[in-house]
Amino acid sequence: MSPTWLHLLATASLALGFVCAAIILADIVGDPQHMWIMNVVWPITALFAGLFALAGYRTYGKLATERRVTQAKRQGEEMPSKRWQRLHARRHSRRMAGCFRGVAALIRSRRDNRIARLRKLPMLPASTSASAPTS
Repeated sequence: MSPTWLHLLATASLALGFVCAAIILADIVGDPQHMWIMNVVWPITALFAGLFALAGYRTYGKLATERRVTQAKRQGEEMPSKRWQRLHARRHSRRMAGCFRGVAALIRSRRDNRIARLRKLPMLPASTSASAPTS
């Protein structure tokens, strides 16, 4: 049997997921997505991702509605969601490059610390040869 607090947390999480899915579904009915499958994907994602899916839909999903896409095509522009993707791809690639540099610096410093510790170890005496005569 699971603890009561865990049961309440799971119930609240499911309820929040259903509420977010209903909000997204209500918005999609009024303004469907350009790709029909996304009319299904967004509400299903909201069932397990909750507020994260709702925030993602509000920032990205609303840019890919049929109305906005046809309006952009009529004006000879690219899809609004493509502009958003390009902007964030550029921004995230810069962040990832910065993270990579940071990780590389950390690895380099840890390696240098290991080498410095090895250099501080006392030298072991040279082992005597087994063939040397003992008196």
